[in-house]
Amino acid sequence: MPTESRARTDARYIEKRILESAAGHDILLLLGVPLLLVSVFALPLSVREQFVFSYAEPDLFTAFVSHFVHLQPAHLLANVLGYALLVSVCYVLSVASDDREAFLVVFVSLLVVLPATLSLLNLAVFRPRVSFGFSGVVMGFFGYLPLALFRYLRSFTDLPVTDADAPAFFFFGIVLIAAAALPGVSVGTAIATGAFVVGSGYVWGVSRRTKRSLTTLARESLAQPGIVELGLVGGILFVGYPFVAFPADPVSDGQIFNLYSHLLGYCLSFIAAYVTGVVVGFDFAGARTRDGS
Repeated sequence: MPTESRARTDARYIEKRILESAAGHDILLLLGVPLLLVSVFALPLSVREQFVFSYAEPDLFTAFVSHFVHLQPAHLLANVLGYALLVSVCYVLSVASDDREAFLVVFVSLLVVLPATLSLLNLAVFRPRVSFGFSGVVMGFFGYLPLALFRYLRSFTDLPVTDADAPAFFFFGIVLIAAAALPGVSVGTAIATGAFVVGSGYVWGVSRRTKRSLTTLARESLAQPGIVELGLVGGILFVGYPFVAFPADPVSDGQIFNLYSHLLGYCLSFIAAYVTGVVVGFDFAGARTRDGS
Protein backbone atom coordinates (compact mmCIF):
# COMPACT_ATOMS: atom_id res chain seq x y z
CA MET A 1 0.00 0.00 0.00
CA PRO A 2 1.27 3.53 -0.74
CA THR A 3 0.80 4.65 2.87
CA GLU A 4 2.83 1.71 4.14
CA SER A 5 5.56 2.35 1.54
CA ARG A 6 5.84 6.00 2.58
CA ALA A 7 5.98 5.00 6.24
CA ARG A 8 8.90 2.68 5.58
CA THR A 9 11.04 5.58 4.35
CA ASP A 10 10.89 7.02 7.87
CA ALA A 11 14.33 6.56 9.42
CA ARG A 12 12.72 5.31 12.63
CA TYR A 13 10.06 3.13 11.00
CA ILE A 14 11.32 -0.22 12.24
CA GLU A 15 12.05 1.17 15.71
CA LYS A 16 8.55 2.63 15.97
CA ARG A 17 6.95 -0.60 14.78
CA ILE A 18 8.80 -2.65 17.39
CA LEU A 19 8.07 -0.22 20.24
CA GLU A 20 4.39 -0.10 19.33
CA SER A 21 4.01 -3.88 19.19
CA ALA A 22 6.27 -5.09 22.01
CA ALA A 23 4.78 -5.56 25.46
CA GLY A 24 6.48 -4.92 28.79
CA HIS A 25 5.30 -8.19 30.30
CA ASP A 26 6.94 -10.02 27.38
CA ILE A 27 10.32 -8.74 28.55
CA LEU A 28 9.63 -9.96 32.08
CA LEU A 29 8.70 -13.36 30.67
CA LEU A 30 11.91 -13.57 28.64
CA LEU A 31 14.02 -12.49 31.62
CA GLY A 32 12.39 -15.14 33.79
CA VAL A 33 14.37 -17.93 32.14
CA PRO A 34 17.90 -16.72 32.99
CA LEU A 35 16.68 -15.85 36.48
CA LEU A 36 15.42 -19.42 36.86
CA LEU A 37 18.71 -20.86 35.60
CA VAL A 38 20.73 -18.71 38.01
CA SER A 39 18.40 -19.60 40.89
CA VAL A 40 18.85 -23.32 40.24
CA PHE A 41 22.61 -22.82 40.02
CA ALA A 42 22.52 -21.17 43.46
CA LEU A 43 21.41 -24.48 44.99
CA PRO A 44 24.12 -26.58 46.66
CA LEU A 45 26.11 -28.74 44.25
CA SER A 46 24.96 -31.91 45.98
CA VAL A 47 21.33 -30.94 45.31
CA ARG A 48 21.96 -30.06 41.66
CA GLU A 49 23.71 -33.37 41.07
CA GLN A 50 20.52 -35.16 42.08
CA PHE A 51 18.66 -33.44 39.23
CA VAL A 52 20.85 -34.61 36.34
CA PHE A 53 19.37 -37.06 33.86
CA SER A 54 20.85 -40.56 34.01
CA TYR A 55 20.68 -42.69 30.88
CA ALA A 56 21.04 -45.80 33.01
CA GLU A 57 18.20 -44.86 35.41
CA PRO A 58 15.90 -42.46 33.54
CA ASP A 59 12.79 -40.90 35.06
CA LEU A 60 10.37 -38.22 33.87
CA PHE A 61 11.21 -35.74 36.62
CA THR A 62 14.91 -35.49 35.85
CA ALA A 63 14.14 -35.77 32.13
CA PHE A 64 12.59 -32.32 32.47
CA VAL A 65 14.47 -30.53 35.26
CA SER A 66 17.97 -31.63 34.16
CA HIS A 67 17.84 -29.09 31.35
CA PHE A 68 17.72 -26.26 33.89
CA VAL A 69 20.69 -27.61 35.86
CA HIS A 70 24.33 -26.55 35.44
CA LEU A 71 27.26 -27.74 37.51
CA GLN A 72 29.88 -25.23 36.36
CA PRO A 73 29.68 -21.41 36.02
CA ALA A 74 31.14 -21.45 32.49
CA HIS A 75 28.46 -23.87 31.29
CA LEU A 76 25.72 -21.68 32.79
CA LEU A 77 27.20 -18.49 31.32
CA ALA A 78 27.49 -19.98 27.83
CA ASN A 79 23.86 -21.08 27.81
CA VAL A 80 22.55 -17.82 29.26
CA LEU A 81 24.44 -15.82 26.64
CA GLY A 82 23.22 -18.11 23.84
CA TYR A 83 19.66 -17.81 25.12
CA ALA A 84 19.89 -14.01 25.38
CA LEU A 85 21.19 -13.65 21.82
CA LEU A 86 18.75 -16.02 20.16
CA VAL A 87 15.60 -15.12 22.09
CA SER A 88 16.11 -11.36 21.82
CA VAL A 89 16.72 -11.51 18.06
CA CYS A 90 13.83 -13.93 17.44
CA TYR A 91 11.52 -11.76 19.53
CA VAL A 92 12.41 -8.51 17.76
CA LEU A 93 12.14 -10.13 14.32
CA SER A 94 8.76 -11.60 15.24
CA VAL A 95 7.40 -8.34 16.65
CA ALA A 96 8.56 -6.45 13.57
CA SER A 97 6.79 -9.03 11.40
CA ASP A 98 3.52 -8.82 13.35
CA ASP A 99 4.21 -12.36 14.56
CA ARG A 100 4.50 -11.72 18.31
CA GLU A 101 1.77 -14.18 19.30
CA ALA A 102 3.38 -17.02 17.34
CA PHE A 103 6.72 -16.32 19.02
CA LEU A 104 5.16 -16.44 22.48
CA VAL A 105 3.44 -19.76 21.75
CA VAL A 106 6.74 -21.21 20.49
CA PHE A 107 8.59 -19.75 23.49
CA VAL A 108 6.29 -21.37 26.05
CA SER A 109 6.11 -24.63 24.09
CA LEU A 110 9.89 -24.95 23.96
CA LEU A 111 10.19 -24.45 27.71
CA VAL A 112 7.37 -26.85 28.59
CA VAL A 113 7.61 -29.61 25.97
CA LEU A 114 11.15 -29.67 24.57
CA PRO A 115 13.21 -30.53 27.70
CA ALA A 116 11.62 -33.90 28.45
CA THR A 117 11.30 -34.67 24.74
CA LEU A 118 15.04 -34.22 24.21
CA SER A 119 15.89 -36.37 27.21
CA LEU A 120 13.63 -39.21 26.11
CA LEU A 121 14.90 -39.11 22.53
CA ASN A 122 18.45 -39.26 23.85
CA LEU A 123 17.62 -42.69 25.25
CA ALA A 124 17.57 -43.94 21.66
CA VAL A 125 21.38 -43.70 21.73
CA PHE A 126 22.30 -45.29 25.05
CA ARG A 127 25.36 -43.91 26.78
CA PRO A 128 26.50 -44.85 30.31
CA ARG A 129 26.57 -41.29 31.60
CA VAL A 130 24.38 -38.36 32.62
CA SER A 131 23.22 -35.20 30.85
CA PHE A 132 22.24 -31.75 32.03
CA GLY A 133 22.19 -28.17 30.84
CA PHE A 134 20.03 -25.78 28.84
CA SER A 135 21.87 -25.95 25.51
CA GLY A 136 19.37 -28.30 23.84
CA VAL A 137 16.54 -25.87 24.60
CA VAL A 138 18.70 -22.97 23.42
CA MET A 139 19.06 -24.82 20.13
CA GLY A 140 15.27 -24.98 20.03
CA PHE A 141 15.26 -21.19 19.85
CA PHE A 142 17.90 -21.40 17.14
CA GLY A 143 15.51 -23.71 15.31
CA TYR A 144 12.88 -20.99 15.36
CA LEU A 145 15.31 -18.37 14.01
CA PRO A 146 15.10 -19.46 10.33
CA LEU A 147 11.31 -19.22 10.46
CA ALA A 148 11.45 -15.82 12.18
CA LEU A 149 13.96 -14.61 9.58
CA PHE A 150 11.85 -15.94 6.74
CA ARG A 151 8.69 -14.25 7.99
CA TYR A 152 10.63 -11.02 8.45
CA LEU A 153 11.83 -11.26 4.85
CA ARG A 154 8.29 -11.98 3.70
CA SER A 155 6.96 -8.95 5.58
CA PHE A 156 9.40 -6.41 4.20
CA THR A 157 9.93 -7.49 0.60
CA ASP A 158 7.65 -8.08 -2.35
CA LEU A 159 8.90 -11.63 -2.88
CA PRO A 160 6.01 -14.00 -3.74
CA VAL A 161 6.69 -16.32 -0.80
CA THR A 162 4.59 -18.07 1.84
CA ASP A 163 5.56 -20.05 4.91
CA ALA A 164 5.62 -23.13 2.68
CA ASP A 165 8.94 -21.80 1.32
CA ALA A 166 10.51 -21.46 4.79
CA PRO A 167 12.29 -24.86 4.70
CA ALA A 168 14.86 -23.21 2.41
CA PHE A 169 16.32 -21.46 5.46
CA PHE A 170 16.04 -24.64 7.54
CA PHE A 171 18.05 -26.69 5.05
CA PHE A 172 20.70 -23.97 4.72
CA GLY A 173 20.94 -24.19 8.52
CA ILE A 174 21.64 -27.92 8.16
CA VAL A 175 24.42 -27.03 5.70
CA LEU A 176 26.00 -24.75 8.31
CA ILE A 177 25.64 -27.34 11.08
CA ALA A 178 27.26 -30.05 8.95
CA ALA A 179 30.09 -27.70 8.02
CA ALA A 180 30.66 -26.80 11.67
CA ALA A 181 30.35 -30.25 13.24
CA LEU A 182 31.91 -32.40 10.49
CA PRO A 183 34.51 -30.30 8.65
CA GLY A 184 36.30 -32.27 5.96
CA VAL A 185 34.40 -35.47 6.77
CA SER A 186 32.75 -37.23 3.85
CA VAL A 187 29.49 -37.77 5.74
CA GLY A 188 29.33 -34.10 6.67
CA THR A 189 30.04 -33.10 3.09
CA ALA A 190 27.29 -35.38 1.82
CA ILE A 191 24.77 -34.01 4.33
CA ALA A 192 25.73 -30.43 3.56
CA THR A 193 25.50 -31.04 -0.19
CA GLY A 194 22.11 -32.71 0.06
CA ALA A 195 20.70 -29.97 2.29
CA PHE A 196 22.10 -27.29 -0.02
CA VAL A 197 20.47 -28.88 -3.05
CA VAL A 198 17.09 -29.08 -1.32
CA GLY A 199 17.35 -25.52 -0.01
CA SER A 200 18.36 -24.27 -3.44
CA GLY A 201 15.31 -25.99 -4.88
CA TYR A 202 13.06 -23.83 -2.72
CA VAL A 203 14.96 -20.70 -3.78
CA TRP A 204 14.66 -21.69 -7.44
CA GLY A 205 10.91 -22.16 -6.99
CA VAL A 206 10.58 -18.66 -5.54
CA SER A 207 12.68 -17.15 -8.34
CA ARG A 208 10.37 -18.79 -10.90
CA ARG A 209 7.38 -17.04 -9.30
CA THR A 210 9.09 -13.67 -9.04
CA LYS A 211 8.02 -11.31 -11.80
CA ARG A 212 10.48 -8.57 -10.85
CA SER A 213 14.24 -8.96 -10.73
CA LEU A 214 15.85 -9.86 -7.43
CA THR A 215 18.21 -6.90 -7.91
CA THR A 216 15.27 -4.49 -7.99
CA LEU A 217 13.71 -6.07 -4.91
CA ALA A 218 17.03 -5.88 -3.04
CA ARG A 219 17.47 -2.21 -4.00
CA GLU A 220 14.00 -1.35 -2.70
CA SER A 221 14.64 -3.20 0.55
CA LEU A 222 17.93 -1.38 1.08
CA ALA A 223 16.04 1.91 0.80
CA GLN A 224 14.04 1.07 3.95
CA PRO A 225 15.99 2.39 6.99
CA GLY A 226 16.53 -0.05 9.82
CA ILE A 227 14.93 -3.00 8.07
CA VAL A 228 18.07 -4.31 6.42
CA GLU A 229 20.17 -3.79 9.56
CA LEU A 230 17.85 -5.91 11.70
CA GLY A 231 17.75 -8.59 9.03
CA LEU A 232 21.56 -8.61 8.90
CA VAL A 233 21.79 -9.08 12.66
CA GLY A 234 19.51 -12.10 12.40
CA GLY A 235 21.39 -13.42 9.37
CA ILE A 236 24.81 -13.12 11.02
CA LEU A 237 23.52 -14.93 14.10
CA PHE A 238 22.01 -17.65 11.91
CA VAL A 239 25.29 -18.20 10.06
CA GLY A 240 27.59 -17.90 13.06
CA TYR A 241 25.84 -19.71 15.90
CA PRO A 242 26.22 -23.25 14.50
CA PHE A 243 29.99 -22.88 14.82
CA VAL A 244 29.50 -22.20 18.54
CA ALA A 245 26.92 -24.91 19.19
CA PHE A 246 28.59 -27.58 17.03
CA PRO A 247 32.35 -27.47 17.68
CA ALA A 248 34.51 -29.76 15.58
CA ASP A 249 35.93 -31.17 18.83
CA PRO A 250 32.96 -31.89 21.12
CA VAL A 251 35.16 -32.61 24.18
CA SER A 252 36.05 -29.65 26.40
CA ASP A 253 37.35 -29.63 30.00
CA GLY A 254 36.36 -33.24 30.52
CA GLN A 255 32.78 -32.67 29.33
CA ILE A 256 31.23 -33.75 26.04
CA PHE A 257 28.95 -31.49 24.01
CA ASN A 258 25.74 -33.37 23.29
CA LEU A 259 25.65 -32.57 19.58
CA TYR A 260 22.83 -35.05 19.05
CA SER A 261 20.65 -33.11 21.49
CA HIS A 262 21.64 -29.83 19.83
CA LEU A 263 20.60 -31.15 16.42
CA LEU A 264 17.33 -32.49 17.81
CA GLY A 265 16.55 -29.12 19.39
CA TYR A 266 17.10 -27.33 16.10
CA CYS A 267 15.09 -29.77 14.00
CA LEU A 268 12.18 -30.37 16.38
CA SER A 269 11.63 -26.67 17.02
CA PHE A 270 11.53 -25.72 13.35
CA ILE A 271 9.39 -28.68 12.35
CA ALA A 272 6.84 -28.07 15.13
CA ALA A 273 6.51 -24.36 14.32
CA TYR A 274 6.41 -25.03 10.58
CA VAL A 275 3.77 -27.76 10.85
CA THR A 276 1.62 -25.55 13.09
CA GLY A 277 1.81 -22.62 10.70
CA VAL A 278 1.71 -24.34 7.31
CA VAL A 279 0.37 -27.87 7.46
CA VAL A 280 -2.27 -27.14 10.08
CA GLY A 281 -2.68 -23.67 8.62
CA PHE A 282 -3.01 -21.85 11.95
CA ASP A 283 -1.98 -18.20 11.81
CA PHE A 284 -1.81 -16.21 15.03
CA ALA A 285 -2.24 -12.92 13.19
CA GLY A 286 -5.73 -13.98 12.18
CA ALA A 287 -4.98 -14.89 8.57
CA ARG A 288 -4.49 -18.23 6.88
CA THR A 289 -0.82 -18.89 6.24
CA ARG A 290 -1.72 -21.58 3.72
CA ASP A 291 -2.45 -19.04 1.01
CA GLY A 292 0.05 -16.45 2.23
CA SER A 293 -2.64 -13.80 2.84
